[in-house]
Amino acid sequence: MFERLNSHPSYFLKGSGEIIAQVSSGVRFKLAEPEATLKFNYFPFVQVEGCETSGAAIEGGAVFVHLSGCPTGAELTLKSVPPLTRLLHHE
Repeated sequence: MFERLNSHPSYFLKGSGEIIAQVSSGVRFKLAEPEATLKFNYFPFVQVEGCETSGAAIEGGAVFVHLSGCPTGAELTLKSVPPLTRLLHHE
């Protein structure tokens, strides 16, 4: 009855790239540009080696993962810092 026109679902709110795999240990992806906002909830304990991570507040109160200073074309992984590390290095 209803049809979406020009719908291009993506995990990228800003920037572009490719999601390679989403598994329980994290999300593997490649970026086409050094800065992007991913449609995954941001928490202070998420990290991507080789990138600076921060939160990007969007309308409605959600905060997504914003990445900057990332290498392009390289396989990256969004993952959580282990719980024990979070406790020991709490700021």
